[in-house]
Amino acid sequence: MEDLSDFWVKTFLFKDIDKDIVSKLLKLIEPEKKCFEKNQFIYTKEDYKRKVGFVVTGKCSIVRKSAEGANINLNTLNPTDSFGITAALSQDEFLTDVMAVKRTEVLFISEKDILFLVENNSKIALNLINFLTDRISFLNRKIATFSSANADKKLASFLLNEEKKYGSCFVINCKKTAESIGTARASFYRALNNLINSNLISFQNKKIYIIDPEGLKGMLK
Repeated sequence: MEDLSDFWVKTFLFKDIDKDIVSKLLKLIEPEKKCFEKNQFIYTKEDYKRKVGFVVTGKCSIVRKSAEGANINLNTLNPTDSFGITAALSQDEFLTDVMAVKRTEVLFISEKDILFLVENNSKIALNLINFLTDRISFLNRKIATFSSANADKKLASFLLNEEKKYGSCFVINCKKTAESIGTARASFYRALNNLINSNLISFQNKKIYIIDPEGLKGMLK
C-alpha cells in the first residue's frame, strides 16, 4: 500500500508519534482502503465489520433513522476523523449508520491490527484511552442535552457541545438541530429567540455566534 504516514500521524491513533515509527508499524499491519460514492452507506446497524474506519478524503455522516424514516444527522466526519472503535473492540452492536455525504475514501484497520498496535506501542495505547475518555465525555454531554427540562436548556447544551468542536462561531441547520435535540421546530425557534434576546448568542446567515458561554453554562445549573 502507498505510504500514508503523513495522513496517519494526523489521526487520534498515531497522534504525537514520530512518522518513521508510524511507517514501520504500518508495514506490520494490513490497512484496507475503500471508496464510497455519495449517499452510499459505509456501515449500517445490520451490516458492519469489527474494523475502525478513518476518513481519508470526502465527508460522511453518522445518521439514525427517525420514526418517519428520515436520516437524522448526529455527527459529521471529515478527513482524519474515525468511526467504529467501540464496536471493533467490544461485543456491542454498531447502533448507528455511517453514510458518505460525497465521494469518500476510508481506511479500515481490523480489530486484530488495532490490538497488535496497542500491544506494541504504549503511546498508541494511551492515545486510544484518551480517545475513549473523550467519547465518554461527549456522550455524557449528549445525555445532558436530551435530559434537559426544556427546549432552552436543550439548545444551550447543544450549542456548548458544538462550541467545543468548532469554536465560538459555527453553522447550524435549524431543522436538523431541532430533531437532534428532540424538540418540535416551533419550540426550537422559541428557544433560539430566547437565547438571542438574552444576549447569549446571535444568529445570522445560518451561523451561530456564542456571545456569552458562561451564561449558557449557567442555564444548565
